Amino acid sequence: MASAKYMPLVTLGLMLVSALAVLVLGSRFAREEKIVTIERDKAPLTGFTAKLLSEIGDLESLYEERLLVVRDRIDGASSTLEISAICRNIVGLEQATIFKGGERPVHLDLRQDDRSVPLPLPRAFGDDSPSPVGRGDGVLIDVDSMRTDALAPDHQWIDSPGQPPHFAAKLGNAGVLVLRVDPASVAVEMDGWLAGWLKAAFSPVDVPGLSAELLSPAGSVLAATAALTGEMRDSSPALLLPVSSRFGEWKVVSWAQTETLVAYRQPDLVGSAALAVLLAIVGIFAFVQ
Repeated sequence: MASAKYMPLVTLGLMLVSALAVLVLGSRFAREEKIVTIERDKAPLTGFTAKLLSEIGDLESLYEERLLVVRDRIDGASSTLEISAICRNIVGLEQATIFKGGERPVHLDLRQDDRSVPLPLPRAFGDDSPSPVGRGDGVLIDVDSMRTDALAPDHQWIDSPGQPPHFAAKLGNAGVLVLRVDPASVAVEMDGWLAGWLKAAFSPVDVPGLSAELLSPAGSVLAATAALTGEMRDSSPALLLPVSSRFGEWKVVSWAQTETLVAYRQPDLVGSAALAVLLAIVGIFAFVQ
């Protein structure tokens, strides 16, 4: 008899609990999360990239000026030992070749570390002699044109597929100097200069809400905004602006910031609420009865 006395109360409790469960589960089922991209002004990024492009161009010109100084000093050198010493004062020079009319070219290996792998030797147009064993084919230089053509450029860069940059310049004794340049070494030197330049130049980019970084040709981070997180770096960037040079490619990378919007599907929410109310009413009716 006692159990029968409390049965309506138990039924009411069960129905109310069921109604609450339906309401909670229904709200969760009706919930929708949508990730949206927050649009940001790209002007700071594009403006910085334009300045970086100009700065990289200036550094390239400065390096070329140094190579011309090397050329002028070599003109007055009296031995290959002196020529090697002159060249080793400049970062990135791996090899120097001097062409003179009627003479065999002089090749100097300027590397100061590992020389176990011989470097390919530059060759003049028309030179059909086979390349030395193990060296491969070097760049082709129009030596005769540079030596004899008054309209030929005083100096020029030679960018051949599969070869590092080579710098060719006329010598005062009707010779031609060809310098092989290691682009990675020059890029590292340029990164050192950019480190100081970036302190002021990157500040317009480092603003709240903008997630970006500058990568060197070697892949190291030269600058990054405070808003950039490690989780963002693991995702695909929204914008990639390359700044190319013969010494490598710098990259301005930007990630979009997102926010999560929560909404509820009204039909599902209303349906679950109606069912919960119905269960509660049934429980109350059973209790009253």
